[in-house]
Amino acid sequence: MTTKGPSQRQIIVPMSSSNANMIIVDLGNHIANLNHFLKNTKSDLSIDFIQVDHQGLIVTSNRVVSLLDISIISKYVKSCNDVDTNDIQDV
Repeated sequence: MTTKGPSQRQIIVPMSSSNANMIIVDLGNHIANLNHFLKNTKSDLSIDFIQVDHQGLIVTSNRVVSLLDISIISKYVKSCNDVDTNDIQDV
């Protein structure tokens, strides 16, 4: 889901805190990998940072995200090692 507001540059990926903490452990690599995947799909989007919230992960980007970008981010998060994919809701 995307947040409602003037910029709509945040994506919330609903998941448990244990899954979110697994992502945060190797955060730099995840941001680099996400930006690489987005670049390979010819997207202008780049991920600025990721933070943990009570709802899951909040991914902040440089511009408003499209549905394709949300799909790429969701697929990447579900493909991460040590993450329980049953606990991640579709974005």
